[in-house]
Amino acid sequence: MSLTTNDIDDIKQLLVASNRVLLSEVDEMIDKKLDKKLAPIKQQISDLTHFVTDAIDKSNEIHGSQLADHEQRITVLEQHPA
Repeated sequence: MSLTTNDIDDIKQLLVASNRVLLSEVDEMIDKKLDKKLAPIKQQISDLTHFVTDAIDKSNEIHGSQLADHEQRITVLEQHPA
């Protein structure tokens, strides 16, 4: 049994197609495993982001009220010079 050029080309195409399917499946498996492994890290980053955002908001509120209080004191001092 001898193989013709067309037979060899057909075999090459079959191998290339099979390899693409296998690589696609491996890619999906790797993506799923990475997502599973990275899920806790993503959650920690999300939690930290919320924590930092809340801390910044709280800090801004405190500084805002301190600034308003300071402005009131300055206004009183300006109205009643020593």
